[in-house]
Amino acid sequence: MLNDIRYAPRMLHQNPGFAFTAIISIAIAIGANSAIFSMADALLLRPLPVAKASEIVTVRATGPSGRLVNMSSGIATGIILSFFAARGINAGLTATLEGVRLPIVNTTVFATIPVALLTTTLLAAAIPARRASRIDPQQALRQE
Repeated sequence: MLNDIRYAPRMLHQNPGFAFTAIISIAIAIGANSAIFSMADALLLRPLPVAKASEIVTVRATGPSGRLVNMSSGIATGIILSFFAARGINAGLTATLEGVRLPIVNTTVFATIPVALLTTTLLAAAIPARRASRIDPQQALRQE
């Protein structure tokens, strides 16, 4: 075990791109895990921090026509579109890289994956936030 502990820093020093990518990937995974657990803990495991929990209401968005907007259909559409986009990207990369032999440790691949994950995460958060910012709070909270 002591030999492994001595060997690890040498290997990380020899491949700094891999080391940087591995450290960033682990940091993003730990941060995402902490955020998900914090949300689950606050929503599922602890009682709601309000005086009258029975008076909690649901806030719904209305579109320009006055009809209620179903948020879950937007989420389902995003999941379906991302599935087909991933399949298309996979097919495109497979066709492009057919016959090309890549080394097992390719720093470009290791650097691209965290950037792609971070971009996807930011877009997944930014699109609903942008939609929510367009809703008038008084109209959203009015009594129906």
